[in-house]
Amino acid sequence: MLSDILKAKRQMRSSANPFVPKTWVVSMDVGYSSIAAVSPNKLFSIPMSVRKSEITDINDILPDKEVIRYRSPDGTIYDVGGSWSAEREEREKYISGCGYWEQVDMLRILTETALGVSLFNNFARCYNDETIRAVCCLPPEYEESSNFTMLKTMLEGYHKFSLLPAGSSNWLKFDFAVKSAVVMPKSFANSYFDLYCDKTTHSDIINGNPPMFRSSIGLYLHYFSRYS
Repeated sequence: MLSDILKAKRQMRSSANPFVPKTWVVSMDVGYSSIAAVSPNKLFSIPMSVRKSEITDINDILPDKEVIRYRSPDGTIYDVGGSWSAEREEREKYISGCGYWEQVDMLRILTETALGVSLFNNFARCYNDETIRAVCCLPPEYEESSNFTMLKTMLEGYHKFSLLPAGSSNWLKFDFAVKSAVVMPKSFANSYFDLYCDKTTHSDIINGNPPMFRSSIGLYLHYFSRYS
């Protein structure tokens, strides 16, 4: 499992996914190696890696194709989603035991980054102040009530931060609220995916996407089918 985590790569692909009017649904599989997510206009993944940036002055930061920069309200900058082979031991210390679950601040940065990326506009669809709702699933080893509650509390409510997308020189400011968050076991999400695989209505999102998006697609389609 550790080798898969260290090989995890950031992915993003535009996709005009099924859309519940006036609602921006973000489904996330918060796993060991990455967060795999689906929103109304894309599918994307972010490796489970965070480090505090060595750069403290926002004016000194140059575009980086490998990482997303996260800036907290107090001005602290973090590099998110990188693959730092030179720091392999440091990454192993966190992720071999799924240590990000023990580092609440780091997990918050990862999930907020995922929420922000889900709102990036593209040619498929633009976010237009819709109500944001999150649906998530957890790895089997972390399917405990305390973890469900922690992630739900982490996602719901007010969020304020900035992101510098990979390869970009323009910071994006985010100031939004997540209306609700539902957290469930990954087995449920996979069951939903299997259910909708038997239907042809959503073949565009089901077919042609890597297996790592299986759970997040299942969650997304379950929400769409229930509330559309």
